[in-house]
Amino acid sequence: MNKLSIFLIRAIMGLAIAFILLRLFYPQADKIYVPVLAAFLVGGAYLAAHFRRTKPNR
Repeated sequence: MNKLSIFLIRAIMGLAIAFILLRLFYPQADKIYVPVLAAFLVGGAYLAAHFRRTKPNR
């Protein structure tokens, strides 16, 4: 899979999960918080992938 398809999958899943989380735990939240939370989720996925690929020198 190329990097664009991985980004698109992460972005779509981030939006879906952010929508579900906000509707479950904070239903009165504005719609603008969904893409903000999705950006944090996708950023966290890329950060976790970076740390998973980086091996510590021991």
